[in-house]
Amino acid sequence: MRKNKSGFAPILIVILIVAVAIGGYLLWTQNRLSFPQPTPLPAPTLNPTADWKTYTNTNFNYSVKYPPYFNIRSLFPDRYPDVSISPIIDIYSNENLKTVTIESDSTKDDSLGLEDYVSGVISQLNAANKDSAPLKIIGETTLDGRPMVNVSNNLDYSKELRLYAYIERDPSHLIVIRLGPVFAHAENEYKYFFYQVLTTFKFIEPSPTPTCKPRPACLDQEPRCLIPETSDMCPKASPNSSY
Repeated sequence: MRKNKSGFAPILIVILIVAVAIGGYLLWTQNRLSFPQPTPLPAPTLNPTADWKTYTNTNFNYSVKYPPYFNIRSLFPDRYPDVSISPIIDIYSNENLKTVTIESDSTKDDSLGLEDYVSGVISQLNAANKDSAPLKIIGETTLDGRPMVNVSNNLDYSKELRLYAYIERDPSHLIVIRLGPVFAHAENEYKYFFYQVLTTFKFIEPSPTPTCKPRPACLDQEPRCLIPETSDMCPKASPNSSY
């Protein structure tokens, strides 16, 4: 007796259709996943000091930024009324206690390393202020390519915050930037302001001394010689001077 195989045909057709559908779906999914996706743009970084003013000291060759509502004053106004050449200045505001002092220090011995020198300085400061929380070195790093030592006091023993940054321009010349003493109830706010100012500090190269090419004397005699006068020549000598 012959078996009837015609009942299997529809089942095979259904299986074939399902297999083709699954294969097509997998191929479509693979192509979709491999399609290049747009790269999200990074969020813009805001510079909190972008609108700050710039103070430049032409005597000690540095610049620093400060908020537009702050002021600059010389701490030796009688001797240095021009703040651009003062050895010590304040960045201050009449509206709050945030005052940053910047001082030029030329007392460092060339033979001492920066950390050794700063250790000696804070030992003297601690001895002179025994009632205050002792200062200590809290870190060493660089600023504008120069060595820098950071100093602060231990707030466990005091309600006043003091911060110092000693920056070495050369072996015998430092710039000291300090904040305080201020009340430590707003410690994080004061620290944030101090380090904001610190990040804008830069040394600048001194302007070269202007030079001129010797001026031929015959240019100022009668009859005048035919040598062309150029802009890089020294100016004509006054009657009381000579070149």
